[in-house]
Amino acid sequence: SERSAWDTLSAQSNDCLSRRCAYVRDNSCFLLRARARAAAAHLVVVNHALLLANAASGDQVLPPYRHLVVDEAHRLEGVATQQYGMSLSLRALQNEVESLAPQIGRLREFALGRETEALSPSAGLASVGDTLAMSAASVLARVPDLDAALRGFAQEFTEDSRGGGERSIPVTAARRAQPLWDDVEEAAAQLDLTLQLCGERLAQVRAAIGALPSSTPAIERVQGSLGQLAEAIVNARAVLHDAVLRADQSRIVWLVETEGGVRVEAAPLEVADRLASDLYAARESVTMTSATLSAGGTFDFSIDTLGLIEPETLSVPSPFDYRRAVLALVAAWPAIRQATAAARVIAPRQAVIGTVITSAVLRAVLVWSGGQFFWPDEGRYDHSRKIVQEAVAGQYGQALVRLDSPDHLFFKILGLIPATVEYVVRY
Repeated sequence: SERSAWDTLSAQSNDCLSRRCAYVRDNSCFLLRARARAAAAHLVVVNHALLLANAASGDQVLPPYRHLVVDEAHRLEGVATQQYGMSLSLRALQNEVESLAPQIGRLREFALGRETEALSPSAGLASVGDTLAMSAASVLARVPDLDAALRGFAQEFTEDSRGGGERSIPVTAARRAQPLWDDVEEAAAQLDLTLQLCGERLAQVRAAIGALPSSTPAIERVQGSLGQLAEAIVNARAVLHDAVLRADQSRIVWLVETEGGVRVEAAPLEVADRLASDLYAARESVTMTSATLSAGGTFDFSIDTLGLIEPETLSVPSPFDYRRAVLALVAAWPAIRQATAAARVIAPRQAVIGTVITSAVLRAVLVWSGGQFFWPDEGRYDHSRKIVQEAVAGQYGQALVRLDSPDHLFFKILGLIPATVEYVVRY
């Protein structure tokens, strides 16, 4: 399958064989060579995600550095919220645990092939593998219970529907007090106990494999797969503890229900303290740059959200002349359409006159800001002139019918009056 093919090519921190790997021994490991090149460089450029992954791991991904420059720093808070968040997909957890069966089969084959070796460290592999298999079966038996409890809760409190059939359900303090959440907590506690036991058995198997004096490529792949499962168990238990079994005021928790199952999502409300401790604390200097760090003429909002402590700030005006370079100013069509429809019921005459005045003001703003007065085609220009003529003649119903046609409102009502306003403003 695609997953198994990828697993043979990739290695994470939890399943890397390190010095036991032939590629590490002959210095051909791509990852280690890339890290060595980065360590020898004076300047390393990374994206926000890798920067924060390094911070969250205690600087174990990137080489040590003293000075940090973050460009597009207004995006850092959002990426940090994602990085420090957590997610648990019950379908993904089930798939991880089910993938354990073939790995245990390889352990049995390896142990049976070495039965003739007296007191061999591999002699106990089969027994610990069987114990792990029973623990995994207990986990698989508990996953459907939690899935059913979460689905029942989701169906009761569904608020919105998104593309792809997903439904998002916030888990608030009030909803945690409902009886349905008690069912969720009970199922989560039972699953957590089985995951704890499975994690302990998994550690025993990994220790037994690590004690082997020699290995084979097949057993090394087993060790890598067990490492992935160990990480999945740690993550699942963290989500169950911090998002389901415990109400944390510093986190928001929500469920995402799809056709494939239910996901539990959690994210911190603020990341300022984590950024200050994980990212900035060990640096001699931190520089943040962005075109949108200031708001209302100050940097206070960005300083608070990014966890910066009494920084020196500098606001450099943009060399781009936005006021003179603007080409068009387009009003929000739905808002004007709703206002026009409401006015049609109350006072048709005022609706037409008010719309024309609104367009005149918008036109004046456009001209004042350096825009050009032009019409895309003569037909729309004539259309707007007829609206004004009908309004002056008292034919308000016909004018409103023209306003309700599919063409863009902006080009229908810019007629003689806006042209006059433009002339006054410009000259």
